[in-house]
Amino acid sequence: MILLNHNFAVNRMKLPICCLLLLTILMYTEESAATNFYVSPTGSDSGNGTSSSPFKTIQKAANIVNPGDTVIVKNGVYTDTNGDGMIVNLNREGTSSNWITFKSENKWGAVLNGQSQAADYCWFNSTNARYIRIEDFEMEGCVKGLHSNSGANNHDFYIYRNNIHDIGRVTANDSNGRSAAFAGYDTYNFTFDSNLFHSIGRLNPYTTPSATEASCTNATGQIKCYSQDHAIYLYGHDHTIINNIFHDIKSGWAIQVSGGTGTADGPNWNIINNTFSGQNPVKDGHIVIWTKPWGTMVTNITIQNNISYGARNSFIHSLVAGSSTWQFKNNLVYGVKKLITTSYKVTPQFKESGNIIGQDPKFVDASTYNFCLQSNSPAIDKGIVTDAPLYDQDKRGRPQGSAFDIGAYEYISEK
Repeated sequence: MILLNHNFAVNRMKLPICCLLLLTILMYTEESAATNFYVSPTGSDSGNGTSSSPFKTIQKAANIVNPGDTVIVKNGVYTDTNGDGMIVNLNREGTSSNWITFKSENKWGAVLNGQSQAADYCWFNSTNARYIRIEDFEMEGCVKGLHSNSGANNHDFYIYRNNIHDIGRVTANDSNGRSAAFAGYDTYNFTFDSNLFHSIGRLNPYTTPSATEASCTNATGQIKCYSQDHAIYLYGHDHTIINNIFHDIKSGWAIQVSGGTGTADGPNWNIINNTFSGQNPVKDGHIVIWTKPWGTMVTNITIQNNISYGARNSFIHSLVAGSSTWQFKNNLVYGVKKLITTSYKVTPQFKESGNIIGQDPKFVDASTYNFCLQSNSPAIDKGIVTDAPLYDQDKRGRPQGSAFDIGAYEYISEK
């Protein structure tokens, strides 16, 4: 159709009127093909998905969407109604010019509820899901949150302003991680923008790490799997994590970045203008970087303009040798004395500049998870613009002052 439009523009004077009319109709049909579907707890899957006759389940809409379509989900609670362990199981694709959008009609009004871990997944992207936007949902109470299978056909997701919490809140001693968001080998172009992640991870009591941690229990049966349930766990390449807030990650890292065994895994990561609070109970850092055995090294990673508040020993932890392409810039780290620690045999390679270590970011009230900045915050105007998002967690434009602020929020002065 793009070629047809182009030819029409170039050759219109050579075509008879009837052909011009036909081409106009074809173009109008192509541009008008996108459909808005509606979902409501009071709807019916035998309806037609219009505003006046909405579907009852998001799954019904997910089964039929086409490029350019938008699914608008009205306020209410949505659960796994067919017993397959997934509230939404998506295997549809948009295109680079016509994404498929799923959005809550009101921010956090549509709730995907796993009913106290009865559902394995709040949202499952199968083998052919791409060019998808997921916006403004609340996801809670599932064993795992938003999960994307490995494979190069899973790519180009924009996960925006969702509240994902109380994931993996089970008692279990296996080594299978429970993460709020996961993308497997060969996935790419996932963007996590302005989401809230909290209360992630298992309920198990932890004793102390030991050499038997890999098997998850020691000789007396004490649980050792207390560092495998993350907020975001990504393989693949070309992923972006911006403007998110992470707190109360109970048994893992806020972000785990890994080079996998996929053909293209490893390069190009941006982790910029996020806010992290609280600590991994037994491991260092809010962010961990490692590589799967026989996997590809993570390269060209930028960690910039973030606030790390109250981590354990450092902001970043490395399990690999690092790379001169790792860049850590203008992060504010409070509560620890180190930007990075390592379990590797030598200090990993990286480049760093402009980081602020040891200064209180001056949140409005960290105890109530209000991570907005006070007027005297050292994070104000201390960020850098390169690769930074143009809006903050609250959709306010950046910068509000003379330069970009560090963290998920721009400071707004009271005038």
